[in-house]
Amino acid sequence: MRPFKTKPHADVYAMPKQDANGDLWLVAAHAWDIQGAARANLKTAFITKSEQEYLSIYPQPDVIADNLVAAANKIINFFA
Repeated sequence: MRPFKTKPHADVYAMPKQDANGDLWLVAAHAWDIQGAARANLKTAFITKSEQEYLSIYPQPDVIADNLVAAANKIINFFA
């Protein structure tokens, strides 16, 4: 029996990568969620709605935005 893993364990974020092509993004308002995804090599966007300050002990997100619309625009421009 395989042990059950939960966020922010990297294996949880890696599961969708098995079936996907290209870069996967996790957009979240919690730093612990972002750091788990970053450690699984996903691109990350941090929304500052819940936590205004991103803790420096975590891997830095690829994008920081105030809301989803701003995050979407930054993600679109990330590869430009």
